[in-house]
Amino acid sequence: MSKKVVKTEICPNCHTSLQGENFCPNCGQKNDSRKLTFWHFITETLSHFLAFDGKFFTTLKTLVTKPGQVPLEFKEGQRTRHMNPLRIYFLSSLLFLFISQVQSDKSQERIKDIETNEQLSKTERDSAVTSELDAIPGIPLSLAIDSSSEDNILLKLEDMTEYSKDHSDVETATALNDLQMDNTFINRFLYHQADKLSHFELEEYNKYFRAKIFWVLFFFLPIIALILKLLYIRKNVYYTDHLFFAFYSQSAFFLLLSISGALGENSMFSLIASIVFLLYLFLSMKRFYQQGLGKTILKFCLLNLIAIPAFFAFFLVSLVVVFLIF
Repeated sequence: MSKKVVKTEICPNCHTSLQGENFCPNCGQKNDSRKLTFWHFITETLSHFLAFDGKFFTTLKTLVTKPGQVPLEFKEGQRTRHMNPLRIYFLSSLLFLFISQVQSDKSQERIKDIETNEQLSKTERDSAVTSELDAIPGIPLSLAIDSSSEDNILLKLEDMTEYSKDHSDVETATALNDLQMDNTFINRFLYHQADKLSHFELEEYNKYFRAKIFWVLFFFLPIIALILKLLYIRKNVYYTDHLFFAFYSQSAFFLLLSISGALGENSMFSLIASIVFLLYLFLSMKRFYQQGLGKTILKFCLLNLIAIPAFFAFFLVSLVVVFLIF
């Protein structure tokens, strides 16, 4: 983007006539008609993130009552009227994660009570903790391990894990020497992972992964924006505008999940929230991209057919990445 400001004669936010002013005298928006770049968007967001004001409630009202209207107005230059998409995403996600953590703490207390009464076996405890990870609203967990693989790395990991169980205090170099393996970077890395596996506690990993959920969801949104860009390749919509749409839509989803979570740990509430969001997303796409009913239905279906498997794959990769840094 050029560094020179490109002024306009009419404010895109409130439609007030301008005569070369740097800022609109009516609403205060900067008189600059240049396309908002992603970098400018990020720096602007970080500089104003903590400036919580009444725009949150104005944005929230429009976001809920008129699906797709907020990102549409933001795309058309009305950036002062509503809260920045990244800011409202942060606020809604923090609310969602806070409620999820509260529900998780309650569940952990119930598990501890059952353990105290000696009514829960070790196998059942592991199952219960796994269910807790599954119970994060809107975030399913499905892991499948192919134990039949004869891959050399898996065999190494198996040997290392068995060794580490009985030699928890041994240095990595000594362990590799005892296992008759070369002291290479790969082997040291594998032994470090094997050591974690041999002393793995699902409950601790559960807590650690929950702390990273925000970033898992955050980094998936650019993928959603890319899918939208491909679906609407013939429309003159910038990638950043697709990204803004994704931020606002995900914010609405977080709000729905926060409400369902506040109502209690009931899978029915999460199911209802998910169904309501699908309807909300469809209406948002129709208003934001301004296409007919048939095209919107088709692209809505394609978006979900692509995005849902993509999220599962991204989530599984995230589980592995988080484990590697665990």
